[in-house]
Amino acid sequence: MISDNHQNKHTIWIYGLGALAAVLASSGLVYYVLEDDKRVKRRKAARQVEQSTLRLLTGIKKEASRIEEDISTVESELDNKECDDKAFKLREYTIDHSNELLIRSMEKLDAIRPLTLIAGDTNEPTVYERQLVTNVKSNKRKVIEYIEGLFRRIDIAKEVLKKDSEIRAKLAQENARIQKEAQKEAQKKAAEEAQKKAIEEAQEKGAEEAQKKNDEEAQKKMDEEAQKQVVEEINQSVESSDNVNTTIESDVTLVNNDDEVVMIEKGETTVNNDLDRKK
Repeated sequence: MISDNHQNKHTIWIYGLGALAAVLASSGLVYYVLEDDKRVKRRKAARQVEQSTLRLLTGIKKEASRIEEDISTVESELDNKECDDKAFKLREYTIDHSNELLIRSMEKLDAIRPLTLIAGDTNEPTVYERQLVTNVKSNKRKVIEYIEGLFRRIDIAKEVLKKDSEIRAKLAQENARIQKEAQKEAQKKAAEEAQKKAIEEAQEKGAEEAQKKNDEEAQKKMDEEAQKQVVEEINQSVESSDNVNTTIESDVTLVNNDDEVVMIEKGETTVNNDLDRKK
């Protein structure tokens, strides 16, 4: 009887241990499944973050590529020193604007923290996550190096444009000086021409006045000759008598002779002759 009870207790213990083992095994399996599910989800989330970050890096690289096209356009025109001021100002603006856009791209790259994005702030990164972080960092480094190369090209272009700008400024000053001198010379020439013209006009006016004076003197002389002739005719007409009153029609006002005085008025004029023969 005692032996049977002992055997029953032993069997119960065996069954109990078996049940406990089964429970523990089941719990362990569940825990493993849950942990594995967490790992899978974490890996998937990390992979998604990696892909989105790589797409962001690709977008920044494309933006930098478009900026490079503008830089290349300016570089191809740097040897052309004969462009006008508008074209030169456009080159300077393109380089400065490209530099500003690249600075913004670098700021975007600086905001990308691969380890924080993939593993989070609190979690210790797994081996897989570290691999993803390394991949993102590698691509980020390539984009940074690409943009740094563009910065160097911009610096070179800026240096060339700076020298060209200084040369253009000196040329502009020289052209302004030449134009100013040319303007002064033109003003001087215009003043000389005006002075010459004034002298010529004065000479012409003087010649006209001299000619007019000569004409007036000639006319006066002719009038005097005519008057003299008239007086002589009168003298001849009055020589036949000692005292004769003669009426003549003339425009002569007054004639003085050596041996007579003749009063002549327009219309009828009386000639008084007090003849005193030459002694």
